[in-house]
Amino acid sequence: MIDGILASRTACKESKPVYEKYQKIFFKKTKEKFKQEHPEVARYEKAADYLAKHPDDKDSTQKELQEEQETLLSEIAELKVPLTEVQEDLKKLRDIRYWVRKATPGTEESKEPPKKQPIKEVLQDKADEKKAQRTAPAQAKHRQRDMEL
Repeated sequence: MIDGILASRTACKESKPVYEKYQKIFFKKTKEKFKQEHPEVARYEKAADYLAKHPDDKDSTQKELQEEQETLLSEIAELKVPLTEVQEDLKKLRDIRYWVRKATPGTEESKEPPKKQPIKEVLQDKADEKKAQRTAPAQAKHRQRDMEL
């Protein structure tokens, strides 16, 4: 995120003169043609949108952002050490579970859970059931009438 903010700031600074020329154009067709000829306009708009989405860091300087990024990277490096240890243990446990399931194919644990039906199919099944319930009493009445005749 910090890299994005810094890149957006530099993009805005670099393409601001071209964007100001674009803003001064009044006619729509001329404006569109200018925008197609100058990719800096789109780059400026994209960078400005990104900075607008992150207003918290608007006032901080580039140096502050880089320092914050360095501290965050060092924290990430510190947290990765215990994570790798846990991941190694987890890998061993997964391997054991795999081999246990493979060795005992008849147990319930080895079976895969049933897959869910897509929502469209479930809704269609419910609609079909309701339709069948509605038509069942009507069919019974028709049978009674036929039997009476």
